[in-house]
Amino acid sequence: MRRRSISLREGIAEHVLADAAGFAPLETGGVLLGFHDDESGMRIVTELVGAGPKASRQRHLFTPDGPWQRAQIAEIYNASGRILAYLGDWHSHPHGNGPSALDRSTARKIATTPAARCPHPVFLIAARVQGAWGLRAYEFGARRFRKLDSETLTARPGRH
Repeated sequence: MRRRSISLREGIAEHVLADAAGFAPLETGGVLLGFHDDESGMRIVTELVGAGPKASRQRHLFTPDGPWQRAQIAEIYNASGRILAYLGDWHSHPHGNGPSALDRSTARKIATTPAARCPHPVFLIAARVQGAWGLRAYEFGARRFRKLDSETLTARPGRH
């Protein structure tokens, strides 16, 4: 089996890191859309959807504005000629690093929800460790997360 990896369209890493820093010390997040190639193991993120105007942001939890997100996803999906796929979620961890127990629970729910059509959701996490923001990507499968390889999870350092 090939090692699974992720690629982000230009500007996506910067957007996620800026959003994470802008809402810190509260968590924020959203949805990842794009393509997946199971043969090569590559996940290609081409679009993001944010948390939405009615999202709830707290220090260790964020709850998206579901109706707003669904409308945005439908609009992007239709504009793509109905070819983009839901790949998973992105969110920030201003006070932590890797996937949390809540992340595992959420990923399990996504993986087992037929309507999501995403048996192996990707979680892109913007974490602040020792004052610096960074991105890590994980894929959920077989009840656990696996870190994804990437050369595209870096962004120019900013003053956030």
